[in-house]
Amino acid sequence: MSGRRKRRGKRIPLRRFFRVDSLLTGEQVGYLGNITSKGLLLYADRPVVQDRARLLPLRLALPGTGDKSAVCLTARTAWIGRDERTGLHTAGFALEGVSEKTRDRLLAFIQEFGLTD
Repeated sequence: MSGRRKRRGKRIPLRRFFRVDSLLTGEQVGYLGNITSKGLLLYADRPVVQDRARLLPLRLALPGTGDKSAVCLTARTAWIGRDERTGLHTAGFALEGVSEKTRDRLLAFIQEFGLTD
């Protein structure tokens, strides 16, 4: 994978893909594949531009609340590649400037939808 860097934390695979749409165009950017409070993996039909900061809106259902409000994350592309199994483009993102409240939401989301041992 082009420009791949060492991961800082263990990413948690999710039970299903979650759609990610562009805030600017409303078009689908791809699907969330795995996540931590520091980064995420995105699967996309089209290649992702490397080393560009972008806003990624995620609708995170909070366990037990019914709250599915969007959380906007600022993320920078850390690496790009292609999944040979699916043919989809892949991109690893490093999250930037995550507030404590958003981090807590991410951790609750991961606990609810993540595949853990």
